[in-house]
Amino acid sequence: MLVLPSVKYAPQTDVLNGSDIAAGWAVLKAFKTPPMVIYNCGANAGFSQDHKHLQVFPLPSSMGQGLFPARATSSKHIEDMISNVPFKHFVMRITATATARDVFEKYQRLLIETQKALKAAQTGHDYNVIFTADWIVLIPRRTAVWSGPFGANASGMLGTVVVPSRQQRNQWAELGYTEYLARLGIPWD
Repeated sequence: MLVLPSVKYAPQTDVLNGSDIAAGWAVLKAFKTPPMVIYNCGANAGFSQDHKHLQVFPLPSSMGQGLFPARATSSKHIEDMISNVPFKHFVMRITATATARDVFEKYQRLLIETQKALKAAQTGHDYNVIFTADWIVLIPRRTAVWSGPFGANASGMLGTVVVPSRQQRNQWAELGYTEYLARLGIPWD
């Protein structure tokens, strides 16, 4: 994992700006193995510290195609009903010729829809951002942890949950992976 903190202090509850996206995009494009960039905006989105930062994780090619945002088909229209995803999400494809500015514009469009969903649900202002070279998704959040000692950040909401023990993995399984993630996000009405 690589951490990209803001140079000047900014809280992890701030929206991303063009410089944040540009930094993430530049690092993402520099890797040969496709990574994903995440931003956990707020405590209920699973942030680990209060200083604004992006995180970059390796994304194995087989995993990248299995994540739900990879099923989005449009780079022009926001998709918000990807099948078998039990929580609200807003996704757009990113074209091969996209620039950091293009990605930032998509982020801004997705952010508007995310903020509307958060306002309607009256759950606060927290959300996750995840982008790869192929797609960007925003996920409005209710909470980072529903019950038990474990929660999920942005990568967890994609189904890539990391737990420290088999016991916690078994707890996730007992709750039902999908059902638990629906409780962390905003479930569909």
